[in-house]
Amino acid sequence: MKPKIGKIAWLASLLFATVISLNGCASVTIRQPVKTTATLQSVQDDYQLAKMQTEATNAALVELEVSPDPDLEQAYQTFSKSVERMQEIGERLVMHADAMQFTGAPYLVESEKTGAACVYPRLSTPENRRTAEIGDYFDPVAEKGWQVKRAYRAYQFDIGEIKNHLSGRLTPSGVQAIPQIMEKAKIDAESLQESLERAIAAIEGAKTAQAQEAAAGG
Repeated sequence: MKPKIGKIAWLASLLFATVISLNGCASVTIRQPVKTTATLQSVQDDYQLAKMQTEATNAALVELEVSPDPDLEQAYQTFSKSVERMQEIGERLVMHADAMQFTGAPYLVESEKTGAACVYPRLSTPENRRTAEIGDYFDPVAEKGWQVKRAYRAYQFDIGEIKNHLSGRLTPSGVQAIPQIMEKAKIDAESLQESLERAIAAIEGAKTAQAQEAAAGG
């Protein structure tokens, strides 16, 4: 069944609302400087955001696939913007994976968020945070983060290829000429969603273990 434009608009508005509410700050921009540290919660927030954007991008792809000629330009523009947002968010997934792989456990720190940190993000520096004590729970989080990176790279390639191909051949026949990459993108989108869910579960497990250890120690 052909997805409704309204569903794509709803996904876009929900995604925007999620960006606004992440971390309890008034606003969050997608493009951020490379971080030397992150909190478990901020990594989880990025995973949740990526899940929503993957769903929105996949919906835009399906809409593009079934759009008639008169609607093709609009569908392509919607898809292209969704691809760009996916790539922006995806770079954060890559950043987390690389940092956990090469920096290790010190990359994850405890959150000491204040109102000032939201208004003045530069105040939220590594010096104002303590390394998160997640011990044995770091490895599963890092491993799942690496799997997310690999799944994202596959999906990034697919949607980038589709966007580039159609930029020079935006016709129904142009869409019909690439059924294999269209189908692969849908499969890789599902794989990315699954890897994100596993990564989120690993973080939840680490947070639960932290809380239990803190309660036992206190």
